[in-house]
Amino acid sequence: MLCHNGGQGRNDRCVEDQRLLQRIADGDDAAFGAKYRAHLDAVVAYLRRRVPEPELAFDLAAETFAVVVARAGSYDGSGPPVAWLFGIARNKLRESLPHGRVESDARRARAGARGAHGS
Repeated sequence: MLCHNGGQGRNDRCVEDQRLLQRIADGDDAAFGAKYRAHLDAVVAYLRRRVPEPELAFDLAAETFAVVVARAGSYDGSGPPVAWLFGIARNKLRESLPHGRVESDARRARAGARGAHGS
């Protein structure tokens, strides 16, 4: 359990996040709701600064929290739970980048083809 950096408020949040992850791992939907409400805005803001479309940021946040549910039991306490959460968000972002570039390239190619053909 690594919850000792920062002030007391941060430590309390860290300890609460660890408890929530354990409850999520045990199938507690209310714990997931609390975790989601506590961190959704920060996760979306993090992703929003890194992707061009707001919808993509929200999609990646949804995927991030789906992983939280699926892997809550694998959280080992070796770092703050919020770092674990943002690591998942970072991985989801990294996984999406090649796909996003391909889709953007395809859209530009289609737009160029339409313009060249007068459509």
